[in-house]
Amino acid sequence: MTDEREGWFRQLRAISQYGLHYSKDPYDLERFRQVSAIASEIAARITGLPAAEVDARLALETGPPCPKLDVRAAVFREDRVLMVRETSDGLWTLPGGWVDVGESPATAAVREVREESGYECRATKLVAVIDRDRRGYPRMLLHAYKLLFLCELLGGAPATSIETSAAEFFPLGELPALSRGRVSAEEVALAFRHRDHPELPTEFE
Repeated sequence: MTDEREGWFRQLRAISQYGLHYSKDPYDLERFRQVSAIASEIAARITGLPAAEVDARLALETGPPCPKLDVRAAVFREDRVLMVRETSDGLWTLPGGWVDVGESPATAAVREVREESGYECRATKLVAVIDRDRRGYPRMLLHAYKLLFLCELLGGAPATSIETSAAEFFPLGELPALSRGRVSAEEVALAFRHRDHPELPTEFE
């Protein structure tokens, strides 16, 4: 989403979520459900997605509106970083995904590496907290923060999953075509910089 309707959608969506979470009056609840439906219609018009798909994506967020958490893990073997190829678009990314409820971000990063690549690792440093909206990523319906972790390779072997079709290590100067909705070349370079200079502080917006 790239125009002013994005702001209208997010404002209406937030109003409806607060109302549906805190209101008790049945008439008010019905009004907030109507506001939610209008917000979904705006999102469908902007994205071109079917209403049912918009509703399915928005169902990821309930209660008071807050950003989602996406973790990415930079796992190194010598001067190469682990990347996985996504089955959805055939492009490459650092292993990662959404943090599950009740799961710590570091645990999520380690789990995603195992599930998507077959390798075992240990999270050693939080490199950066990235506001997805402020880093030029393709816009999405939900607001998300990306947590980039530096990880130590412990073992394992390359494997594929439902979401990934390959796992390989690449040097910084020879990165494959990146899945731009998931990771940027700047963030991969940032992970290399923190690997080379562990004294650097965590970066955040």
